[in-house]
Amino acid sequence: MWDMDTAALQEAASDVLASVQKEQSAYNFFVTLAFTTVVALLATVTLGVAYLTIVQFLDKRQELEDQGQLKTSITGLPADK
Repeated sequence: MWDMDTAALQEAASDVLASVQKEQSAYNFFVTLAFTTVVALLATVTLGVAYLTIVQFLDKRQELEDQGQLKTSITGLPADK
């Protein structure tokens, strides 16, 4: 009788262990998916901010050049005076 209970207990334990491993596998998949999504979003936002910064810098530089050309065409003097 003792051997039969031990065998049943071992079988039940292995069933529980198998189901826990399946649950952990699903949990790990969702954690990996969430982490990958967050990293992709962070990279997208970072690249967007870098793009906007570069465009702003180039636009400001172009605006200053245009102001200098306008001043030169109005006064006839070089832009730095």
